[in-house]
Amino acid sequence: MILLLQIVLIFMQFNPGSGNREDKLWLVTSSSRLEITGTTNINRFRCSSTDYAGIDTLRESSNKDGLKVLEGVILLNTAGFDCENALITRDLKKTLKQDAYPELTIKLLMLGGRPELKNKHTGVIEISISGVSRSYPIKCTIKSSNSMEKHLEGHKDFKFSDFGLTPPEKLFGAIKVTDNVSVVFHLRLTAV
Repeated sequence: MILLLQIVLIFMQFNPGSGNREDKLWLVTSSSRLEITGTTNINRFRCSSTDYAGIDTLRESSNKDGLKVLEGVILLNTAGFDCENALITRDLKKTLKQDAYPELTIKLLMLGGRPELKNKHTGVIEISISGVSRSYPIKCTIKSSNSMEKHLEGHKDFKFSDFGLTPPEKLFGAIKVTDNVSVVFHLRLTAV
């Protein structure tokens, strides 16, 4: 309920007709990384996006009260995931239906923070996998080394079944990937 109230307040303060808006564009650089982590009934796995091109931009809006909101879309090629194991990599790409849906999309619908909360931000993201989109509340940190660079990091837990996907199994079900996975992101931003 508190998150819903925060979202409503942020949208109310960012009424396009208010005249208090100030926008800044940030390039998501190619040094950014995104990982999908999870477990099987035997061990853990981590699949990293290895070929992010660094072409997406995010828009940061702020008002005279210091409230800042970050919005934008990040596109990742599902073919670019590497799980450091050829079989797991192949199974992940098959589970994500890579041939039919070559991109995974993360949309920052609204990620906001106030100066008194330092680096902590909350908001809503939309993850689109295999043609299915789901929105989730999120918490993350944004650190600035200077006025031209930022590092946004956080993670979000979700389930394969949220997207109508069945976790892979091997050896007639002897090895099973659990339904719960996490998206871990480290986005390196530079001012445009």
